[in-house]
Amino acid sequence: MSELLYNEVVKQTISLLQTHQHNNKNDDWESRYKGYLDKITNNQNKIINLIPPVKKPLFIYTTVSNETKTSPKRYLRFMGQNVGSILQKKQKFYLNLTQDDFVHNKEAFGNGFNLKPNKYCWESIEATKFRDFFYNHNGEKNNNFHEHTVESAFLSDLEKKKGINKTLKNIQPVEINEKRFQMPTPLKASSLYKIVDPADLKDLKNFSHAAQYGGGIDILARRRKGSHSYITVIELKDKCDKKEPPEKVMYQAIAYATFIHELLRSEKADGQGWYNLFLEKTGRKLPDKLVIKCVVAMPGLDVGNLDKFLEGQNLNVLKPFINYPEDELQLHFIELDDSTYSVKDYSKKL
Repeated sequence: MSELLYNEVVKQTISLLQTHQHNNKNDDWESRYKGYLDKITNNQNKIINLIPPVKKPLFIYTTVSNETKTSPKRYLRFMGQNVGSILQKKQKFYLNLTQDDFVHNKEAFGNGFNLKPNKYCWESIEATKFRDFFYNHNGEKNNNFHEHTVESAFLSDLEKKKGINKTLKNIQPVEINEKRFQMPTPLKASSLYKIVDPADLKDLKNFSHAAQYGGGIDILARRRKGSHSYITVIELKDKCDKKEPPEKVMYQAIAYATFIHELLRSEKADGQGWYNLFLEKTGRKLPDKLVIKCVVAMPGLDVGNLDKFLEGQNLNVLKPFINYPEDELQLHFIELDDSTYSVKDYSKKL
């Protein structure tokens, strides 16, 4: 196995972020994320946040940019695929089906989906027909969207509160206003698995700052151990691929976790406010020692051997932050069941 460049990924991530801290308004990531947080917080204080009667297997998602709007949508997903949205006007809900939703639904779920694009009252015959289609759908979905299916099933497993059916206990996905979401980053990092040398990190094709067009964290979660809560960055894959092995998928998780570290430690971006949003609690002070867990999750992993390998290389815990020498990134793995995509095995120290 070639040398793993985990610490170098952290250093290059910080370098990219520092380069784009004080440029023009559109390029200053700290100001942009402070703006996101201010608008989300302001909306939380204004919106009458009624909960629409959505049942599994339909789930409600959002985006950070959507939550900054005065009338945010609730995006509906089935098996991880966007299938429509819910609009709220005063105390009424409406199903909103766009032309793109209609086309994508037919592509993903076949010609049985035939509800025309329009806005329908949630209690209408048409909206009922829409819901029934997905409640009763027993067919396959186009495999082009398979990773979305894995993500949705894995999220459902993490969302379980407790009980014998939850293998990894004391972990919950971070949500905004009770909606699933992907935390955006200003980094383009999906090709990091290709790097074999520190010089490769300088190649913009492999890794770059992308402002508001950066990649999103697959799953941002809270892991509780004892009295401590740990922000957890999970990079998810639908299969174990030799071209993209788990120890190299970890590069992307590390880059995104480094961004979260810099965000939380940034006064300008209101890191304390973001910390409260992620923990879904107010008044919880950022710890003096900030630990962020980096996780790669996929089917087919040999978690024990991966853990032993990283420990043997002294790479299971990274302490690369010059200004915060006690802060850590802890590296872990989760094996998913290859049929249910629930947690099958996980790093003992996770």
